[in-house]
Amino acid sequence: MDGEAVRSPRPEQGADRRPVSAPGNHAGVSGASRDADAAEVGGTPIDPAPTRLRLGAYLDSPAVGGSEISLARTLGSLPEWVDVTVVGTSAEVVRWVSAGIDRGRSVLLSPVRSKWDVVEVARHISTIHDLRLDVLHANLWHPWAGHYGLLAARACRVPTVIAVHADLEASTARTRLISRWFYRRASAVVAVSNQLARITERQVGLPPGTIGTIYNAVESPPRYVPYSASSHRPVRVGAVGRLSFEKGFDVLLTALGDLPDVRLSIVGDGPERGNLGALVSRYGMTERVTFEGWVENVWGAMAEMDIVVAPSRREGFGLAVAEAMMAGIPVVATRVGGLPEVVDEGTTAFLVDPGDAVGLARAVGILAGDPELRQKMGRAGRRRAIQFFSPEGNAANFADLYRRVAVQRSPVPEVSSG
Repeated sequence: MDGEAVRSPRPEQGADRRPVSAPGNHAGVSGASRDADAAEVGGTPIDPAPTRLRLGAYLDSPAVGGSEISLARTLGSLPEWVDVTVVGTSAEVVRWVSAGIDRGRSVLLSPVRSKWDVVEVARHISTIHDLRLDVLHANLWHPWAGHYGLLAARACRVPTVIAVHADLEASTARTRLISRWFYRRASAVVAVSNQLARITERQVGLPPGTIGTIYNAVESPPRYVPYSASSHRPVRVGAVGRLSFEKGFDVLLTALGDLPDVRLSIVGDGPERGNLGALVSRYGMTERVTFEGWVENVWGAMAEMDIVVAPSRREGFGLAVAEAMMAGIPVVATRVGGLPEVVDEGTTAFLVDPGDAVGLARAVGILAGDPELRQKMGRAGRRRAIQFFSPEGNAANFADLYRRVAVQRSPVPEVSSG
């Protein structure tokens, strides 16, 4: 999962509002926002001003992370003609994602523990049927998630939009086969980066170009203050995300050994917290490294950072990197997943190979020693984030996609009570 620290899902009111235009090529139905009055699906003109559209957003993720943050921002920015119901299997996730929606409701389901859990499978199906949805948005925190939500939508003949947020290998061949069945029957599939789209196509056996791309949304800080470098204190490096192996924070700690004048703040929590703490002690860095844990206000944490580093081994999009750019902070990241699409290498960020602690230290060292370069790259990053990752542009692309998919739907079958 593209997991980041918890923060407010509600987009900033009055933020820069520009349509999303992708920095890379978009494939498939969701490639870019289009003029609604010119759009057609199967030769049927689409009403440019629909009355209502009933959208269900299904999540079976166990905790709040990057995919949930992105979905909350999308749902909170959708036009008024979209009525949203959040359906999920985690009380924390459902409550958190629903908090940013001014109109809509939520339904909490129990997780389906196995295919033999027929009571909860039936409840999934009856819930989706009773909601009378026009479209189900299945928000997948990894490519193999969401089986029972997708099954319920299929049983009720509700068209589905699958949104994939991360690259992960399937745990079993059976899981892969089941997921491939759902992907091939979805009305549309999108990923959060072009690279992830191509990877997912190979994983689930879809033809190249089938999966489209809609980049994650990034809100603007409530009070944006242009970055101003200070030479009167040590340079502060920040890293934001779930403390898991794929995020590569251990590589960053190794790199910090070559940067004796740099301080590091790690924002987030996760299964690697104990191992990372042990590394800090082993390297003698307890005075230079701070673990902040999960935070509600990521912008307050980032306001104390001079450089944001994303040393990931795998990354679907890189939400923390896009947020750093929106905050006007220069970035050092790895050349994996969607990160090369999010940044403009050499202009908004330096990129290094994953696992390369020496290269990481070198890139951070260049920025640490050049306040003017930090300021220049930070401002360029904010311009790019506003252009490509606004919540309003993201929501416009999804709303357009939902509308296109909805015209293909079959009536929801009636279920006999007897």
